[in-house]
Amino acid sequence: MSVFPDDAAGPLGDAAEWFARLQSDTARESDWAAFEAWLTAAPANWSAFDAVERLWVDLDLAPVAAASPEPATGRVLPFLRRPKRLSWGVWAATGGVAAALAVGIISPRLLKPAQTEPVQTIMTAKGERKAVTLADGTRIELSSGTRVDYYFGGNRRWAQLLQGEAAFSVTHDPNRPFAVVIGDRRITDVGTVFDVARLDHAVRVTVQQGAVAVGAAGASPARTVVAGQQLTHVDGEEGSRVRAVDTDAALAWRSGRLVYSDAPLEAVVSDLNRYFATPIRVQNRETGELRFSGVLVLDGEGAVVDRLQAFMPVAIVRSNGVIWISGRR
Repeated sequence: MSVFPDDAAGPLGDAAEWFARLQSDTARESDWAAFEAWLTAAPANWSAFDAVERLWVDLDLAPVAAASPEPATGRVLPFLRRPKRLSWGVWAATGGVAAALAVGIISPRLLKPAQTEPVQTIMTAKGERKAVTLADGTRIELSSGTRVDYYFGGNRRWAQLLQGEAAFSVTHDPNRPFAVVIGDRRITDVGTVFDVARLDHAVRVTVQQGAVAVGAAGASPARTVVAGQQLTHVDGEEGSRVRAVDTDAALAWRSGRLVYSDAPLEAVVSDLNRYFATPIRVQNRETGELRFSGVLVLDGEGAVVDRLQAFMPVAIVRSNGVIWISGRR
């Protein structure tokens, strides 16, 4: 059995006490607030709690050993005897943004399933859309060229968007917040509708109903994104950008439409390449900077590019398996 030495005082000892305290059925919202204050007070506290949590995960995955006397030396922390899962209900029951912010400080290891738990995969090819409904009524809708791994069971609900775009309509369950991992970000909510997209070197989160917390493991408290807002995070950067958006337009892909308002043609073409097999290319930077507003129905690649030619001052040329778009003088 792994143990901490007798002199495991300071942050490590405090982390062990916090871990045990928060597992208690008597833990209250004030305990979680005090824990968050301790956790963010010093970087060493983050590291210590992470170490304690890793030990918990290792023991949780290990087979249960026969009872044996405790060693005479070394301090075995009180929660090492196969602890029960952390009780989410005490703090999550406060609901809404408070619950989302609280879960934002917990490492993904408590939200992801263990390797021994069955993970399901759902995928779509280019031009295909698909949906899956979990046992609690939560619905995951996949856009074109998307892969999502997900787990539903026990006291955990978890998904990972590996590529593409997906919309999540999450059934409210205060005892089991729903977590989505994408790139170096984690999105957590307790019952809402939001869209997650994996872009080139970036992550985009759009909230249609409710609120979610978006953050990284071991970082400062997560950023809250509420209904009507969209967060964009570039891989490797510390911060994120949040702006107001038309969420009905942002999620229109679920009904086979793409809606744009003064969008650069380059961005429109990037979206279309996720839906159709024949690659579309913009001839030059000047053409890519042309602005487009309108609705594109995704009923066929040829029809879509022909509409672009009708709506914009561009010319379409099909050559060697590529659709080229150039400015029309």
